[in-house]
Amino acid sequence: MRHRQWRRCWRASTPWCAGGARNLRPFFLALLADAWLAGGQPLQAVRSAGQGLLEAGTGEHWWDPELHRLRGEGLALLGEHARAVESAELAPAEARRMGAAMWAGRAEETPARLRP
Repeated sequence: MRHRQWRRCWRASTPWCAGGARNLRPFFLALLADAWLAGGQPLQAVRSAGQGLLEAGTGEHWWDPELHRLRGEGLALLGEHARAVESAELAPAEARRMGAAMWAGRAEETPARLRP
């Protein structure tokens, strides 16, 4: 089941991006990172979240808090706790900066849970 989740995300985003579309790419990469985490593939999740943050250079930053949170979750599963907390702490800061109350609550739970 979990393996199918990331495959579905990937299949859904591939035609969109192959057509040259750059918008929504961070969104698709956040979904993919989440699916990788659910599938027990934290390294792939970290890569997808990192790529999503790079792709936000198009000006599409509304997924940044979630991408930072997902990256932190993946790094924690890889045993990179200092980097995990650092990344996860960017999530609520970014959510507050954006005035995104929806992301703030979820974003604040992760660094609190990851801190030793």
